[in-house]
Amino acid sequence: MEGKAFLGGAVLSLVGYVLYDAVKDLPTTLRVPASRRPGVPASPRPGRCCCAASER
Repeated sequence: MEGKAFLGGAVLSLVGYVLYDAVKDLPTTLRVPASRRPGVPASPRPGRCCCAASER
C-alpha cells in the first residue's frame, strides 16, 4: 500500500509540473503579433522604429 501511495504521489507531482509549465507558457503562445492586431499598422521596417527622431 505504501508503494502505491508513493507512486501515486510521484505521478500527481509530475502531472502538476507539466500543467504548471503549460499554463506558464500560455500568455506567450496566445500573444498576437502587432502586425496582425486590428487597428495597428505594420512597421515598414521590422525591427526598427519608424519615427523620424530615430534616424538622426
